[in-house]
Order: sequence, then C-alpha cells, then structure tokens
Amino acid sequence: MIVIGIVIIILVGITMFFVYKKKENKQTKYLPVTIEKRSLTQQFQDFLNKQGEFTPEKMSLIMMETPSNLDKNEVGLGIADTGDVPRMQGYFFDYLEKDGRIFLFVGFDGKDGNRFITPLEIPIYYYESFKQSRFDVIQYKKNTITVEGENTESQDYSDDESKLISLLNSIKSGIVMFNLISQEFDESKWDKYDLGAETRQNVTDYVKEVNSKVELTFGLFQLSPQNGIPSYTNPDRIKGDSESILKITSSDEMSKINIDQVPMISSISYFRDK
Repeated sequence: MIVIGIVIIILVGITMFFVYKKKENKQTKYLPVTIEKRSLTQQFQDFLNKQGEFTPEKMSLIMMETPSNLDKNEVGLGIADTGDVPRMQGYFFDYLEKDGRIFLFVGFDGKDGNRFITPLEIPIYYYESFKQSRFDVIQYKKNTITVEGENTESQDYSDDESKLISLLNSIKSGIVMFNLISQEFDESKWDKYDLGAETRQNVTDYVKEVNSKVELTFGLFQLSPQNGIPSYTNPDRIKGDSESILKITSSDEMSKINIDQVPMISSISYFRDK
C-alpha cells in the first residue's frame, strides 16, 4: 500500500507539473500581445496630448519638408502640398488587416489645435484581384517632398501583399506621406478588360466603395492645417464630410472601426536615406 501511495503521489506531481507548464506557456504566448496593445494605447495618448516623443518640437524634426512658407516648427502633420488635391503627411503608428483591406492608423494635427488619430485604407482585395492595378510606394532619399528624379524611387506593391506588409512593418512608427483617392469612378472604365466573375465583382465593390468615400477624403482635408501652403483647388467641387472621420484614442478601438468611415489611399511615400 505504501508503494502504491508513493506511485500515486509521483503521478499527481507529474500531472501538476505539466498543467503548470501548459498554463505558463499559454500566458507567455499572450502576454507580449497585451503589452504591445498597452504600449500602443500609451503612444496614442502621448501623441494626442503632445507629450513624450510626440511633442511639436520632436515632430518637427522628423517631418518631411514641404513647400510651406512657415518655419518648420510651425508646420503641423496634415496638408503637405497644393494642386487639385493635396498630399498629406502623418505619423504612422500601426496597421490592421481586416476584410480584405489593410488599415493604417495615422496621427494628424487638427486645424483646431487638437490632434487626432484616424484609420486610412489600402483596398488590398482590389489590387490582388485586378492585376492591371498599381499601388505605388515612393521612397524619398532626402527628407523633403520637393525633390524628384534620382532622389526618389517608386515601386509597385499591388501584386505582393506579404512584401507590402513587410514594408509597412519597416516604416511604421514614423512619418508617412499619403495620396488619398479623391475622385469618383465610372465602372465602365473596366469594360475593356476581360474579367472573370470574381474579379468583376471585386471591381464593382471597389468602385462602389470609392464613390461612397470621396467626401471622406475631403473631410479629412478640412480637418487638417493648411500649413501656409496655397489652397488646393478641388476642381470637382466635392463636398467634404469631416463629421464622419473616425477619431481613435485606444488600440482596443482598432478592430471595431466602421469601414464605411475610412478614407482610401492610392499611394504612400516615405523618407529613407539608404
């Protein structure tokens, strides 16, 4: 009986050891995610409150130079050039993949003096389906948008989502420039292509989504500081919808966004000297 008792005690001990290790491994697996989300929320709050690494002085040091007639320390994250529609620069925190789309969470200065963080969409479902499409990423070799030619390098990322994700991982937590989709499309533009049923449906969905969101693009322009740059012309006289622009304050809100309220990106640019 003593021997049997000892065996039972040993078996119980072994079982408890593996249960503990399993629990420990499970905690180890999920702990970094929790820490990362908490860290991102803290970054959001620091940015919104203009403190820590996100003070106006520190932001002005890393922002891309623009054609603004203001001193660099007076320029905010927002409108970066002029023309029919402007490009915008913002602080790119992180991204989220959801429903065939990639959402970039970007911080801007508001013209009212208050900062905000909002998602911007890359409609990867469209680029993967319609092979003739392009999603250009432009690398600047000088930290100014006024250069061109040999000082810039453009590459199409529409055909390789994994390559695009790798790029986004390398440029997040930094300044990124955005071209936003700013005009409506006529679906007949795609009639000259021999499209399969699935691709045609994706094109239909894309055109419908674009046309429903153009006012969001101009709404985002309306919220942003003009930064001493001549006003964009908006030749189609599109009315902006600034009230529908989402404003995120916590990483917990990222997965709960309403896709219908997210402006769409046509290309991105960033600075890297190597």
